[in-house]
Amino acid sequence: MKGSLLSTVSLVVLGLACSENAAVQPTPPNFPLCASNGVPFTGPLCAIAVPGAAVVSGAKGWADTSTGDYYFDDQSNQAVDVISLQTYKYVGRITGFVGAATGASGGTITYGGGTTTSNGQGPNSIVPTVAGKIWVTDGNTTVKVVTVGSLSIDTSISTAVAACDGGTATTHFCGRNNEMTWDPQDKIVLVETPNPLSLTYCQANPATCATAAAISPENTGTLPSYATFISAVAPYPILGRISFTDVEGTTEAPVWDPELKRFLLPVPTCSGTTGATACASGSATQYIAVIDPNNLATYAGVYSAATAGAYLIPSCASLGATGQTGMINDLSFDEVDQTIIMPACGHEVVVNAMTGAVLNNSVVQQVGSSDETTFNPADSNFYVVGTIPVGQTNAGRVALGQISGKTGLWIQNTINVGGKDPTAYKTSDRVLTFVTPSVAQVAAPSTDTTACAGYGYAGIGCIVVFGK
Repeated sequence: MKGSLLSTVSLVVLGLACSENAAVQPTPPNFPLCASNGVPFTGPLCAIAVPGAAVVSGAKGWADTSTGDYYFDDQSNQAVDVISLQTYKYVGRITGFVGAATGASGGTITYGGGTTTSNGQGPNSIVPTVAGKIWVTDGNTTVKVVTVGSLSIDTSISTAVAACDGGTATTHFCGRNNEMTWDPQDKIVLVETPNPLSLTYCQANPATCATAAAISPENTGTLPSYATFISAVAPYPILGRISFTDVEGTTEAPVWDPELKRFLLPVPTCSGTTGATACASGSATQYIAVIDPNNLATYAGVYSAATAGAYLIPSCASLGATGQTGMINDLSFDEVDQTIIMPACGHEVVVNAMTGAVLNNSVVQQVGSSDETTFNPADSNFYVVGTIPVGQTNAGRVALGQISGKTGLWIQNTINVGGKDPTAYKTSDRVLTFVTPSVAQVAAPSTDTTACAGYGYAGIGCIVVFGK
């Protein structure tokens, strides 16, 4: 087992921030930068704030080794924020995205119903391709190609299909594009559309289709999630699509395995009360789709777990998670050890990427299910953010969990109140998580108990940097 990035289970957050000149309201105090002159440290190091509206809604972060930047899907500001990982300062913002489903002052922002600016929240996911370029998924079934240096969107690509899109602003029900990854060998980007709604159904039932969330997986208004394969070479033609007819809920974050030369994409089949019960009891099995991007025609537009060699995920009962339910979620990949991590059954599960076998045939019980996950090659560990389960030390608190990529075994938790979605930066042995306050905490900053408050950023949110 490699060395640990973090070695404390819980600690008092100190009043440090990464940038003394980040333009936020209220103005943050003068605190040292994250780069601490090479002095060893352990646990949370500092925090970074961003300008504009309080960040109550964020989707994903990504560290880009080609540019030395961290990108953050800042839905509250309808943008991707850029932070330098050389200086740990806020650099700028890429605007032109749909924004959040919930405003900072409360209330739902309608994102269904077929308007050009409100059909699914965004930005949602990020992947760097060639140096200086990132692809970002957005609402309205679009993916944006961005030049980071100019903080500008170059191209917007639609992945809409006729079954959910009538071709006009008021007949578009395909929803958001969400997770994505790319195959650098063949220069192919995979983009997921997880919540498309039937055009025919929504035209007949406009009130029911007012928001995507109004349609349950069992409702006839829901179409299967689908993946679109796009050439990463301009003019970015669409190469093909695959739908997942047995999905319940949404397909989740895929990864590219360069050794297998396959995309690995998690497909939940246990959403809703009935589905979750079936998954827990063993009468339903979720799976990881194993997709060959160079033979898309062999799938005939539909992925079949029975015939395409998918990795079947054991039921929660089989994994030893007694009484637990929960869909599988976003993957992260350890290329060195050929393992992948994914949330399942309310916990974390590490799987052999070559065979689909669960390491140690069990789930990690010490930290709860994470939305996003990340792998840090500097210490060969996975990192997740989840609630510590009942029966464990610090039960009920949110923590950054550390799990071995080699063995799949838990190493430690570090408290990270309000934290979400970790991102590892390979070259500096750092892990970043963004922290979002509640709408109530924005209105009354003195009530903010998140990790940001300890750094002087009460009621506005921030990005917390962990390291050693």
